[in-house]
Amino acid sequence: MFKNMRINKWVIIIAVILVLLIIGGIVFMIGGNYVSIRGQNLNKYCYSLSGGMSGGYYSKTIRRYDNAHAIISIEKADWHSQDPEINEYLVDVSIMDELEGIIRKYRMNFWNGKKFTNMFIADGESKGYSFSFDKDYIDFSSQYYPARYSDKLYEFDEIIEKYLKNTKKLPGLVNTRKDSDISYELAEGELELYVYLYSSDYLGIRILNGKDEQIEISCSYKIINTDKNEVIDENDDKYTMTVYPKSQDEVSFSLKERLDSGNYKIVLGEIEIPFEIR
Repeated sequence: MFKNMRINKWVIIIAVILVLLIIGGIVFMIGGNYVSIRGQNLNKYCYSLSGGMSGGYYSKTIRRYDNAHAIISIEKADWHSQDPEINEYLVDVSIMDELEGIIRKYRMNFWNGKKFTNMFIADGESKGYSFSFDKDYIDFSSQYYPARYSDKLYEFDEIIEKYLKNTKKLPGLVNTRKDSDISYELAEGELELYVYLYSSDYLGIRILNGKDEQIEISCSYKIINTDKNEVIDENDDKYTMTVYPKSQDEVSFSLKERLDSGNYKIVLGEIEIPFEIR
């Protein structure tokens, strides 16, 4: 009797080892780096399309905004160095659950860092996906996804388009500076700053120093709603950035909340930069 019990014990141990070896072999054949997302929630989804001969860029980002909503942010630039166009939409937060359902359904946590094909397309665009959970992160990209993968990834597009049909575009930056080639302005001998980029969580400032001396720009800022004469965001950062003669630079600031339609100015030290959200 005891002999049979010992035999059964070893049978169970060997069976467990074999199962672990099989699972390890499957992970190895899949070719990715396994990420455990057990018990975690999806907080951010991002699809990006970049590269190609024009150097353009396109992305869709969906992130949790509050307990009831998520924000879809679509960013597009047709060629290299062009200032991107950003359109944003407020949707029900349930979109995050639907996107997460696709990730779990096809076990995309096994796709992390995966090589999907040996194909290389010269000057071809690369399509990347990333998913941010409470603690862990999944990321993969490829110029080409075989049908057994692309068909699954297309389900993300179907979900996003469904939510976009039932919403309206949020207010965005009124950008009067459409020309991305601004180098000629540096010869004017002036200092110019303007807001060139805005999304729900950050504001981008471009600095043109046409002077013959370097300047220091304060990173301490206040954002003021000039319609209401009300400070809505501020940060007392002691750091300064140096902008050298006849050059340009950019700096971005994280925002505490989305800006409503209206007229604003951002104050950097003694410099005031007006901008409009509509």
